[in-house]
Amino acid sequence: MNIQVAGKRDSAAASRGKRRWRGLVAVTLATGFLALGAGIGANATGATTASTSSKPFNLIMIPKNTANPFFSAIAHGMDEAAEALHGGFQYYGTVEPDVPAQVALIRSSTAKAPTVIALSANDPTAPCPAFKAAEADGIKTVTYDADVSSSCRTLFIQDASNENIGGEQLAILGKAMNYKGTFAIISAETTASNQNAWIAVIKSLLKTPKYQNMKLVQTLYGNDDTTTSYQDAVTLLDEYPSLNGILAITPVGLDAAAKVLQTQHKVGSVKLSGLGFPPDDASLLTSGVVSAYVLYNPVLIGYLTYYASYDLAQGVITGKTGQSFTAGKLGKFTIGPEGTILSGNAVIFTPQNVKSYLATYFATSWHDINPS
Repeated sequence: MNIQVAGKRDSAAASRGKRRWRGLVAVTLATGFLALGAGIGANATGATTASTSSKPFNLIMIPKNTANPFFSAIAHGMDEAAEALHGGFQYYGTVEPDVPAQVALIRSSTAKAPTVIALSANDPTAPCPAFKAAEADGIKTVTYDADVSSSCRTLFIQDASNENIGGEQLAILGKAMNYKGTFAIISAETTASNQNAWIAVIKSLLKTPKYQNMKLVQTLYGNDDTTTSYQDAVTLLDEYPSLNGILAITPVGLDAAAKVLQTQHKVGSVKLSGLGFPPDDASLLTSGVVSAYVLYNPVLIGYLTYYASYDLAQGVITGKTGQSFTAGKLGKFTIGPEGTILSGNAVIFTPQNVKSYLATYFATSWHDINPS
């Protein structure tokens, strides 16, 4: 079990307005999203949300893995919110997705007695006993990006609706394929709740008249691992010589599939789309390897998760449907069914807009997150 500390922000230093990070860097933090800015936020009643508790607020973030830069961007958003609220923030994860190791991380994090544990789950059920044990110790449990059963956490901060994300990815690939032919999916882990939900949406849409001439021939699982995802793409091209498209619904899979298409000189003949990460994948658009891909704002997700967790700990919200709160600069959010908070809609990145997004929506430095 290769557990690394990706970052640690001292709540005592935070209360003095200083950004102190310790630990090992488990991921490359060379590129990322634009910081959302600091400043004390306001809660649903308009009062400032700076903690008045005698115990400093501290959140531990556990990602699916630290090899995926998407989670570094989420960590950046959480750090921005932690600075705004003078709270503590720690980021622990395994390099590769590992369900038992993630459960062990929840238990070891519980021993550190944080205020909140925020998890992007590799499995929808395996973390539940550890989460319930954390709750029994007075720790609030929250998920983001990938959920667990709603019975074993209080809040879930969702990237965008499954219908939105799954539907947009299929729409892009369908247009590129002229809505006919065969395609395959490269996903993350077999247990990844968000990717599995998107696949369910995609399969449902394939039954509609718009996609009736498109056929899904296989779904492979690359486990968010570059080597496995690359081999998956090779396997698909070997087994289906006339394959018309690949839908890679994770940035790791998209990068790997793109490399295979380039190596085998099948760019254009095999259409490719899915979920991308513009700081790393802009060239796939500008070079014509991919016509468009989808992503949501991970920095926003991190920022929102921290604010929601903070207000949950302060009693401003309890997870009940219809409750509202204000997440700093992001404004007002309302809790939906089963404690779900929707962060927004997916963004479609194209060769025409990606440079603009990189200049305004993304930044090129996360130096303030690196350990000192």
